[in-house]
Amino acid sequence: MQKAASIDRLIIVLGRAVLGFVVFFVLLFVVPIYNEFKDNNFAFALVSQKDAVIGEATIKIEIADSKDERIIGLSGKLYLDNNTGLLFIFDNPDFHGIWMKDMNFPIDIIWLDSNLQVVDFKEKVSPASFPETYKPNKKALYVLEMPENFISKNDLKIGDQMTIL
Repeated sequence: MQKAASIDRLIIVLGRAVLGFVVFFVLLFVVPIYNEFKDNNFAFALVSQKDAVIGEATIKIEIADSKDERIIGLSGKLYLDNNTGLLFIFDNPDFHGIWMKDMNFPIDIIWLDSNLQVVDFKEKVSPASFPETYKPNKKALYVLEMPENFISKNDLKIGDQMTIL
């Protein structure tokens, strides 16, 4: 009887030890992989993607239309490919401000009205400008963040139209 109880206790102890090792290895390998995925460019790919034309430029845009997506924006992203941007879609037209919190590279910021027409822009906004907030001169429903020099390279002007394909 005592021998059976000892074997039962040994099985329980071994089971707990195995479970402990499994949890340890999950935490050791899965958590760092998740953090790498979350903190780098992979997280950007989770947002929906569309093609668009603005002025004469054809671009790929990621859509940030939820409050959480708009708060995160490009923060923590390591780079932005040429002709690739992030389009913030807000609930209503307003003087929506953009800041450079946790940004790693400079960007051009383009504000668009409800008709996707450019109403204002700011070029070469540096990460070092945080906590400054940039706001348009006119109300906008959309904000497009593009790589630095996009505006000048594409001769973008107030009044230019964006079309989402």
